Amino acid sequence: MSELSGEDQAHEKGHVERSVEYVRRKIFSKCDTFATFSEARVDRYSTVSVDSNYYSVPDHLVGEFVLVKIYPHKILCYHQEQKITTHQRCERRNHWSLDISHYLKTLQLKPGALKSSSAFAQMKSELKAIYRKYYQGQERQFLQLLGLVAEYSMPAVCEAIAQLERIPTAVNTEKIRLILEKKDEPVPILAPSAIRKQAKETVSQYSKLLGGIPA
Repeated sequence: MSELSGEDQAHEKGHVERSVEYVRRKIFSKCDTFATFSEARVDRYSTVSVDSNYYSVPDHLVGEFVLVKIYPHKILCYHQEQKITTHQRCERRNHWSLDISHYLKTLQLKPGALKSSSAFAQMKSELKAIYRKYYQGQERQFLQLLGLVAEYSMPAVCEAIAQLERIPTAVNTEKIRLILEKKDEPVPILAPSAIRKQAKETVSQYSKLLGGIPA
């Protein structure tokens, strides 16, 4: 077999190095999917500890054991084989990752503690903006709104608020709930008389939404 020229050797070396780099990337990208498991008891702050960091879970689980699935970049928690929350994994130590929706039961007992809570400080910016605009001094109603976010999703609640703003009318939790519940109802095939009846009911409901605002 003839020997490779200097140019061929350089080309072959470059090909081998690229192949090694490709394999290395594939191996390490797969490592990112590896997970370790741990069982942790939920403490009185409704958190579980992983590597000296604390991750919140729903507050009705205080004292219970949960299964923690630990990935390089995220933490998943399970209770009775159901996933209950996901957190981004903290890289530094002694950090608290708190989801305010996990503390609704606790805060309902003492709504005045909402604004001073660490969970409120970590709340999403969209929720903080809604609180400042519509719920200052109405912490109990805001906690009910957080329940709607947990039930329907943040985008759905924001869209309901946008609908109320377009009417326009005062924004509150009951009006938001009414819009969300209507969206969840199946659309029936109605006879003309039923359509007229439903139209009257819809007008009545929107009159309530308007809250007596003159046309």
